[in-house]
Amino acid sequence: MKIIPMLLAALLATGAATTQAQDGSERSWQYNAEFRAAQKELREKRLQKQQLEAQAQKTDRSKCAERKNGNG
Repeated sequence: MKIIPMLLAALLATGAATTQAQDGSERSWQYNAEFRAAQKELREKRLQKQQLEAQAQKTDRSKCAERKNGNG
């Protein structure tokens, strides 16, 4: 009759391990989603910075051209 308590303990341990694995998986999905969102935000900021730098270069070039033409 010692087999039944051992079997019951094994089933409970398996259930607890399964629950922990599911919790870990959910946390992993959450961390991955947060990481992807942060990466997307960084890409967007980097793109905005590049666009601002390109615009600044265009503005600088036009000001230099105005000075060369005597308009500045």
